[in-house]
Amino acid sequence: SGNLFDRKVQIPEPAPENDAAAAEESKGNSDATPNKGDNGRNKKSKEELDEEEARTIFVGNLPPSTSRRSLASMFKHCGKVSSTRLRSIATDGVKLAPEHAGNQNMVKKVAANLGKLLEADGRKSAQGYVVFASLDSVKEALEMNNTEHGGFTLRVDHASPTNDASRSVFVGNLP
Repeated sequence: SGNLFDRKVQIPEPAPENDAAAAEESKGNSDATPNKGDNGRNKKSKEELDEEEARTIFVGNLPPSTSRRSLASMFKHCGKVSSTRLRSIATDGVKLAPEHAGNQNMVKKVAANLGKLLEADGRKSAQGYVVFASLDSVKEALEMNNTEHGGFTLRVDHASPTNDASRSVFVGNLP
């Protein structure tokens, strides 16, 4: 009964990454205590986030019709793809339960699962991120920079490129 979009969405708790971590957590070992946020979910440590960021590439100038699955298949020859995500995705008419109002990540997930993404939102290209299982895959993926895919010249770079301040100059107040 009711509208499909009025149903509450339940998000399952993430499973422990491996049995050893779960065993240490159940023992109450203070060294193995995971970082917890306000919602009680496990959060990654700074080292884990830094390591994941090193395995992540940015892909710009993608065709607007690119899906997460097609993005993963585009880079699967470089190595095992752990995850992909697209950014700046326009959604069409997705309603969430009141307790999730304003949660844009939830809106994107529900829209993607229901196929309620806007294809013709006026954007000429899309951007995405690919996270590889191995750091070795990143080097091969970076070689795809300036290659053509679907009539678009891809920009492939590290997720957070390094800027050398000693070689950078800011020029402001230009007409």
